[in-house]
Amino acid sequence: MEWIVIDTVICPSSGITFSTVWCKIKLIIWYQSDVFLPPGSILTPVNSGVIMDNKLLPLTIYNVTPFNRKFWFLIRNQKECPGNSVKTKIKCHNSMCVLMICPYGLYK
Repeated sequence: MEWIVIDTVICPSSGITFSTVWCKIKLIIWYQSDVFLPPGSILTPVNSGVIMDNKLLPLTIYNVTPFNRKFWFLIRNQKECPGNSVKTKIKCHNSMCVLMICPYGLYK
C-alpha cells in the first residue's frame, strides 16, 4: 500500500509531525521521526518506518485517523512554528522548539 503525502505540519515543542496522506482514502498520520516527509512524497509503510525513494526511514507512528477538515485546519493554523506558514529562510524565534534541524530551513 502506498501513501502519497499531501501536506505536513510539525509541532516543534513536542517534535510530533502531522501529515495528510492519500491511500484510497485521505488520512492524517501523527508520527515522530528525524525525517521530514514533504508534500508529494510517495511512501510505503513498513513495521520499522516507511520506505521512501527505496530507503528505509525510521518513523514512529502514534496515530492514524480519517481526515477531518476541521481538525486539520486547527493543526495547520497553529502559530507555534513559523516554518508552517513562512516559506523564506528567516530566524526562528520559537525558543521552545526541540527540533535539531529545521525542515523549513529556518535558523536559531
